[in-house]
Amino acid sequence: MKQNRATVMAGNTEAFLLEYSDIGGNPVDPTSIELKLYESRTGEVYFFADVTNEVEKDSIGKYRYFYQIPESCDNLVVETTAIIREKAFVDRAVAKVINSRNMEHPNYSPK
Repeated sequence: MKQNRATVMAGNTEAFLLEYSDIGGNPVDPTSIELKLYESRTGEVYFFADVTNEVEKDSIGKYRYFYQIPESCDNLVVETTAIIREKAFVDRAVAKVINSRNMEHPNYSPK
């Protein structure tokens, strides 16, 4: 299955949308949400914290977290660990980071 990958702009503040549901597709609220943001190639961690009390809740099971994208990042991994009914659920997505000044990736490869 092909995974879609978002593109984000270095230096911009982006909203990460976090959605949680049960096996039947019904939205559920986790008891805690941990967020880790890191570079996919080097493993450099830019952010790691429990954001349960910092996320903006849109509705049951739907949240937003705002984060400024690092200038030095090329591929940003967004990893969440949510505790739902006392079980941990991990989800990951990768976003390609481009530089706004020259529309290139930080490693200066063309987009």
